[in-house]
Amino acid sequence: MENTNNPFEVKASAGAYMHKARTLYLEGRLEDAILEYNNALECDPDLVEAYIWRGTAKSFRGRYFEAITDFNDALDIDPNNAEAYYKRGIAKGQLNHPQEAILDFNRTIELDPSQARVYYNRGIAKRTDGQKEEAVADFDKAIELDSNYAVAYYARGDVKNEMERYFDAIYDFEKAIRLIPNYAEAYYSRACAKSSLGYPAEAITDFDKTIELQPLNAKAYCQRGIAKSNLDNYREALSDFNEAISLTQDYAEAYYNRGRAKYILGNKREAKEDLEKALEFVMQYYDPDLESQIRNVLDIF
Repeated sequence: MENTNNPFEVKASAGAYMHKARTLYLEGRLEDAILEYNNALECDPDLVEAYIWRGTAKSFRGRYFEAITDFNDALDIDPNNAEAYYKRGIAKGQLNHPQEAILDFNRTIELDPSQARVYYNRGIAKRTDGQKEEAVADFDKAIELDSNYAVAYYARGDVKNEMERYFDAIYDFEKAIRLIPNYAEAYYSRACAKSSLGYPAEAITDFDKTIELQPLNAKAYCQRGIAKSNLDNYREALSDFNEAISLTQDYAEAYYNRGRAKYILGNKREAKEDLEKALEFVMQYYDPDLESQIRNVLDIF
């Protein structure tokens, strides 16, 4: 790259690199785009936009620490740049630092309170941090600013599911599905809410749609099997548990529920084998409730 001391030529060169980088970015050639942002910054080390977009490209490549460094550099030059705070918050959230992300989103909102996406992502960070009521309030604000924000309806519904506000959750999932008719995650979560309310037949319809859209969704097969078991349809439930296990071979919940179904159908030997498998797998991760359920059923043998 040819160096020049003429400020007009420097600006023109940096602009040309920025244009090329933006084209590569939009084509999905992120590593090539990063190289062009590097060139732009060699021409103009104070080019805030180049730091922000290079950081954005690095974030999409999973290079979050490097991205944060770029956003820091942008903020050193322009301390009131809302976009740099916002994107730094996103990167911190991806690194599972929700409290730090929240601080960046707070600052973004102070500088520009009009963006629904910032409230949405702050809501995601608050949910990760266990602040469920506060997360709902942020999703409320995001939806107030953009009434067609499907993922905000979905996220709000998912938190309400966790809070056992199932009817409210179903309302949000229905809004999300109206906006995105093939929203598999919304069908799945709506099905879980219906199951929790004691409506297994209605839940099965939503699990059917989830599996139609995501045929490799092991959780959907397992949960549909549980709903079928609740209707005493154990043979069809077994088929769903089999499919869930074929997709995720260490799926403790699927082994547990398949074992229960086999026990009820009179196949006690295979039931015990499944329950022992379930216990083996559940011990590999922390789920004390499921572990307790498995041990209680094993005590029968």
